[in-house]
Amino acid sequence: MDGYKMARSKNQKLKLIYLMELLWKQTDEEHVVSMQQILAYMESKNIHAERKSIYDDLEVLRSIGWDIQNRREHPAGYYLKNHLFSQQDIHALVNTIKSSRLLTARKSKEMTEIIKRLCSQWEAETLDGKIYVTDRIKAMNESLSLNIEVIHKAITRNREISFRYTGWEKAEDGNLQKIVDAHYASPWAITLTDEDYYLTVYEDGRIRQYLIGQMNYIRMTARMRKGQEAWKEFDHDRR
Repeated sequence: MDGYKMARSKNQKLKLIYLMELLWKQTDEEHVVSMQQILAYMESKNIHAERKSIYDDLEVLRSIGWDIQNRREHPAGYYLKNHLFSQQDIHALVNTIKSSRLLTARKSKEMTEIIKRLCSQWEAETLDGKIYVTDRIKAMNESLSLNIEVIHKAITRNREISFRYTGWEKAEDGNLQKIVDAHYASPWAITLTDEDYYLTVYEDGRIRQYLIGQMNYIRMTARMRKGQEAWKEFDHDRR
């Protein structure tokens, strides 16, 4: 068998996979592929296919739960009716990701591209440009994201953290003055409240909470966390 025939024979084993790819990426309730288009797609992949074999493959996919419909009216053809998420679900997910204060611009883009693979290419094209977030906000998110990553790592490894906390207090003249304090604390939970992230810690014998956006120079230390019993007894509804 020459090289061309060997390659073509090997590709035949991928026919079902390519059919799945075609239906997943290029079809939905508004976009169908005809049998002629399916056969042409297989030829582009160096696969010889006949109508009967495609019919059989479609039935195999239906048998494992793929909701493949055959539209009779114009435009006639086959399409995958249900992807993992509905178009409304996909838009909600992408809008949430793009508007998240925690995610950086790079991470938002990466996650949006992943979600696009969950729907057809036609649905994916409708996801761009729905929500715009300023570079200033996303630059702030970069620092917040890195800080939360350090805190998560400390919680996972059961370690204390050190940080500086920026607060404000009223001076004798009535004006607010900036206060920066150094802290060593045992982190126990991160909470999102009214679009702000708070860290619950055990420090100086009691449970406290800090606004993560006001924490700087966060470092994981070699000290083991303390306050497990206090954390268990803490009223979590206050978070």
